[in-house]
Amino acid sequence: MEKYTHIMYLDIDPEVVSRHRLDDTERNRLLVPVEHLRKWQEAEKLQLRQLCRDNGTIFSLLSSESEFSHAVSALLHNFRRHTEEFNFPCTRTKLDEILVEDDLPLHIIIVLDADRTLAVEGTGSLF
Repeated sequence: MEKYTHIMYLDIDPEVVSRHRLDDTERNRLLVPVEHLRKWQEAEKLQLRQLCRDNGTIFSLLSSESEFSHAVSALLHNFRRHTEEFNFPCTRTKLDEILVEDDLPLHIIIVLDADRTLAVEGTGSLF
């Protein structure tokens, strides 16, 4: 898991999965009840979420077939574009905007990047 930065789970309706399994003439598949497929998916998502949380991996759940191609394409473009070099100046600019907008007399500001958004190292473990 520590090799992955993102996991995209294609959450297809168990009834659709069951139908595809039944229509698959290439493989000899056992008949599996839809409820069993549903429980399998729920267990799989629960375990993946926890593994991702434990390993600092971003978990995305794509839950409708119509959004798969658009969402996956958008996420892949985002992954490629949002490098540390891209994120850092964006974050500085946004932080500067926030500080100017509020016009509050600030004495101390603490900014944490605990999820490796800006830096390769997860800073959450440093504190």
